[in-house]
Amino acid sequence: MRRFLLKRLLKKYKPELVAVFGVYGREEAREAICTVLAPHAPAFSHKSEGTIGALVKHTGFVNIIRGQFFSISFPHFIVIDTIGADSDFSILKNILPIGLAVVMPMGDIPIKNQVFAGSREPLHLIKKAIEQAIDGLLVHDDETVRELSDRAHTRYRTFGFDEHADLRIISAKPQLSIHTSGVDGATIFEVEFHNQKQKAVLKNTLGKRNIYAGVAALGAALRFGVELTTAAQDLSAYIAPTHSLRITEGIKRTAILSHIGGVAPFSAREALELMGFFRRDGQIKRSVAIIGDIIMHQDAEYFEGLHRALGEFTAQNVDTLFLAGERVVFLEDEAKKHGMPDENIRRFDTVAEAAREAQNFIASHDGMLIMGSAPMRMEDAVRELEFISA
Repeated sequence: MRRFLLKRLLKKYKPELVAVFGVYGREEAREAICTVLAPHAPAFSHKSEGTIGALVKHTGFVNIIRGQFFSISFPHFIVIDTIGADSDFSILKNILPIGLAVVMPMGDIPIKNQVFAGSREPLHLIKKAIEQAIDGLLVHDDETVRELSDRAHTRYRTFGFDEHADLRIISAKPQLSIHTSGVDGATIFEVEFHNQKQKAVLKNTLGKRNIYAGVAALGAALRFGVELTTAAQDLSAYIAPTHSLRITEGIKRTAILSHIGGVAPFSAREALELMGFFRRDGQIKRSVAIIGDIIMHQDAEYFEGLHRALGEFTAQNVDTLFLAGERVVFLEDEAKKHGMPDENIRRFDTVAEAAREAQNFIASHDGMLIMGSAPMRMEDAVRELEFISA
């Protein structure tokens, strides 16, 4: 009954539906888009699966009843992220037109979602959704997405680092500062749109997936009539998902960069390189990494190659390494081959054990990378090492 009545409200109020597709940074884009739209009209954000139930809870049963007869506060924007095949998305797009379809990187980034593995069907579903949308906003740096845009009939804009993107990222710089009152991290980036340049800040957030999300949010804001300058200011309130290259304060006046779920090969390499950058730039004294297995839906040979490739980048960017898991043996082996001393590498059976040992090891102004796939329970390390104010 509640779901039926909610569908009637959707037909009555006709909120703008924004659907975010892709593999890399989909959740981040959804949150960023909601962040820049919410100051201008009520906005609701949720992953597509479970959206209807969450919207029922958000609205409240009493309001759902009242809304059948009277005016109530109801979202003007509904922002979801979807693979294009879930039932709630099908329900929504059968009631509402897709006002904006946003497509994040997909083809050139190794795929972590099992749904995409060995099947072209989701690409077909995404292409169909783009064609059904009133407008599209597509990343230009990804070859697969460019192919989708070439075949789409929707009006669309593009965004990315590529010089031909409509909303072009012309610079991006990560920053990290450890001081007596805490830790501050940020990514400062600048975009150009129709010869207008605009800077924006992503607070305590690093990495390309968040930069792409931020620029997608600016593009979405433009689509719905928000000025670029205003949208950039609104974006400063964006909080990245917990797994997505967030900066937090660690114990003993240290900084933590956490990447503890949704880890793709590209983002893992980027996280390691960020640690090396901060060390070389003098923003941290030592680069310390706690790394667990990176688990993807691939065969054993792929796992070994992935961890070996990351071993080389670890040797280049990390001073001391704490490892947990089975597959990290390949990372360890490759790190040693590329010059990392044995005494700088420590292996443990569990992430919690590695974190407890790291707790004794770290010192003021160290930077710590905590990285691994969700099944490794990397959040145990974050809890052990994160500073909790009284």
